[in-house]
Amino acid sequence: MNSLDSYRIQPHREFMVDRAVRTFRKDFGLLSPIVDCVEIAKLINQKPDRFNIRIKSSVELSPNIFAHTIYAKEFDLYYIIINRSQLIDKYGRAKYHFRKSSDRVLNFALAHEFGHIYLAHAHIPISKKNPKDNYDDDLEADEFAGRLLMPERSMMSANFSDLNLVAKTFKVSLSA
Repeated sequence: MNSLDSYRIQPHREFMVDRAVRTFRKDFGLLSPIVDCVEIAKLINQKPDRFNIRIKSSVELSPNIFAHTIYAKEFDLYYIIINRSQLIDKYGRAKYHFRKSSDRVLNFALAHEFGHIYLAHAHIPISKKNPKDNYDDDLEADEFAGRLLMPERSMMSANFSDLNLVAKTFKVSLSA
C-alpha cells in the first residue's frame, strides 16, 4: 500500500460519497457550485421542523475540536455542535462573513459535519468505533466536504492562476 493511500477513502465508498453529495445538493436546492454552509446552517435553524438537524454552539468542546456531530436515535435528530470559540473573533464579533481565509474554515467544517450526517457515520457513536473506523469516517467526511464545496467539474473548467483565488472563489481555506 502506498503511503498516500492512507489519506484516501476506500475505493468502494467513492460512489456513496458522490451519492451523498448529490442528495445534499438536492435536499437544499443547491444549483450553484459555490456553497455557503453557514447560510445552510442558518436555514436549518430557521426551519427546525423541516430538517432533522439542529446546529448549536458550545464552549465545552476541546479547543482542538472545531465541530462534532451527534445522532440522537430516540428523536431521529442530528446535532452539530460547533466550538463557540471558533465562531467569534477576539473582539466578540461573529465570523460569518468569510472575510479572510481563517473564517472560511467554518464553511469546510460545517460541510464536513454534514458529510458525517449524509454518510450515516453518526449512527454509531465514536465511543463504539475503533480508531481506524473514526479515521476512515473523517476521511470520508473530508471527501464529502471537498466534493460539495469544490466540485470537480467546476474546478476543472475554471482557469485559476493561483490557489488563493481558488480558495476565495469556493469559500474554503488554502489548506482545503
